[in-house]
Amino acid sequence: MKKFKRIFIMGLILSAVLGLFTACGPKLSAPSGISVDVDNKLTWDAVAKASNYEIEIRTTDGADLIAVTDGENVNTYSFTSRRTIVDLSNSAKFKLNEGDYAVKIKALGKTQSANDSEWSSDYEFHKEYETGCVYVLINNNTEYEISKVGNAEGSIVIEDMYRGKPVTSIGDGAFKGSKRVENIVLGKNITRIGKNAFYNATNLKSIVIPEGVEEIDESAFKACTALVEVEIPSTVRKIGDSAFLRCKSLTSVIIGEGVEEIGESAFSDCFALKEITIPDSVKVLGEYAFSTGNMLEKAVIGSGLESIPAYAFSHCPFLKTVEFKDNSSLVQLQENAFSDCLALESIKIPEGVVSVGNSCFTNCAALKEVDLPSTLRNLGAFAFRGTALYEASGDIVYVENWIADYKAPLRDIQNLDYENIKEGTYGIADAAFYNSLSLVSVVLPASVKVIGKQSFYGCQSLMTLNTHSVELIDYGAFCNCVNLTTLKLGEGLREIGAYAFMNCSSLDNNKLNPTATLPDSVR
Repeated sequence: MKKFKRIFIMGLILSAVLGLFTACGPKLSAPSGISVDVDNKLTWDAVAKASNYEIEIRTTDGADLIAVTDGENVNTYSFTSRRTIVDLSNSAKFKLNEGDYAVKIKALGKTQSANDSEWSSDYEFHKEYETGCVYVLINNNTEYEISKVGNAEGSIVIEDMYRGKPVTSIGDGAFKGSKRVENIVLGKNITRIGKNAFYNATNLKSIVIPEGVEEIDESAFKACTALVEVEIPSTVRKIGDSAFLRCKSLTSVIIGEGVEEIGESAFSDCFALKEITIPDSVKVLGEYAFSTGNMLEKAVIGSGLESIPAYAFSHCPFLKTVEFKDNSSLVQLQENAFSDCLALESIKIPEGVVSVGNSCFTNCAALKEVDLPSTLRNLGAFAFRGTALYEASGDIVYVENWIADYKAPLRDIQNLDYENIKEGTYGIADAAFYNSLSLVSVVLPASVKVIGKQSFYGCQSLMTLNTHSVELIDYGAFCNCVNLTTLKLGEGLREIGAYAFMNCSSLDNNKLNPTATLPDSVR
């Protein structure tokens, strides 16, 4: 028993000695050299013999600005780190919102070798607003570009400056497919919105694009189906191909004076869009730019545009009004430019236009009034087929002073001359009498100046042609008229197009009588 007591007492003494030794071990120094740089990196000087560090961050005004992952916002947050550097902007556990903070750090000692330090003095810093997007340096590390949406959500304002450098670009595909971002205001230093930048961001409802943006690249806002309105600033020079394609909720588009090019399909399938004004600055418009199923009711076309391309406004069933601004530079309307615009009742094509393309107004069922310019030199095949103009015509369909078409089958007309051509007729449209097998003789009155492309192609019974005062016989006009034997080309003819008399096998160029030779006026 006495032996047991001695052992027990010795154990108590040993425990006391060890406890005293530990209590008296060296105490670590409090961390110093604390700072938070422009990149929101927290650093401090290493403490000798410290195993790791405890960091406490709190808001100086007590506001709950620290967002804890999978938790509520708090005003104080503590964590540990083995390193003496912590990225406060890229933590998986918490996020600091914009505001004022104080941070203090304690060095933690190793077991039985050193004791924890006291807390350091508070270091205060201000956390600037950040979107949560991912930024990358560009242009020799002088500017930032947003490369990914990161953890941004809701309504965000892209900073003018990020960590001391301007934010100048929304990178290709940066917000592609994002479902969290709803409203965006771009910073004043943004100059470029990249390819597919917001493609399929289906919850994006609004975007503010500031003056200074110069380029909206292709498919930048494609399929942003919740986007309601957009204003393109005057600094933008080009709206890329498919930039707003399938923005089905887009009701208002304002294009700034300064935009020079609108790309292919840029606003196609914008079903809710009712009115568009193309400013005078626009010189190039892409094919299908405003086509397919739009609710578009009115289009105002600026004076700078030289060509309305193929299918630019096709399949806009509610388009009723098309206005061309004064001093128009327009010279051509290309094929199907306004086809299937079912509500269009009238159109006044401005002076200066020389060509209206094939099927340009095909199936514009309500179209009954057309004002053609005196400058027109080419009316494309079937340009007005399927319009109300056909109901008011006989076998030969006229659009003002042009023969536009005939109602097939045209089998009774053998002679096309002064008796069945309206007085004052100026031109014959492309393919107007294509493959008219009954036609034997064509004697054109003096008013007719233009014979269009392939207008009499394949008229195999045609034997006599007198062009009288025609100035232009266009491409393939009498190609495959295999029985044409009598040809009189009138003085005043200036141009004969390629293949105009190809395969007219009955014409013997070596035996033509003097009246069939080329007049001196041909250039």
